[in-house]
Amino acid sequence: MKNMQRSQVILLASALISATFVLSGCGSKATPSADGSNAATNSSQGLSANTTSTSDFNSYVTDVGALSSRESDILARYDSVSGDNYTDDATMYDVLVALVPDIRSFTTDLETIQPSDPALLELHNKYIQGWNDQYNGMTKIIGALENQDYSAMADANQLLASGRALIREYTTGLGALVTASQ
Repeated sequence: MKNMQRSQVILLASALISATFVLSGCGSKATPSADGSNAATNSSQGLSANTTSTSDFNSYVTDVGALSSRESDILARYDSVSGDNYTDDATMYDVLVALVPDIRSFTTDLETIQPSDPALLELHNKYIQGWNDQYNGMTKIIGALENQDYSAMADANQLLASGRALIREYTTGLGALVTASQ
């Protein structure tokens, strides 16, 4: 049973890390903090398997894992019209208009997950904020495309970058918890 739970945790962590790579491929990369270290790494320090109960962590993995296929679908749909896959504004607009309600629903479902462990809750809240930033960024892209407003597009890209950074912090922290529990 314990090996099965560990396998589920590793599978979820791998999926989340893969999602981070997809998101990070859509924009700017993580930048070092003032001391030259990676901010995402710094945020996960202090987390260990000892601070998170096994049952709370396993419950969390199960709850978030239940949403992983929706997250993968959202990422695939966004990736289909962004970066190297961008073809034109109209196509991106149509996909984003269809996508933002799904992102809002996904984020709302993430918000219903409330781990009791404070360290895990703090990490999860970064994940939620990252997805809220993704939602807000994509909503701004829609407005920027409607108005052909390049300044608004720059603002939207900043929100997307912020969301990606928070999601990277989350996956780094979750990975640290998984590693510490092995």
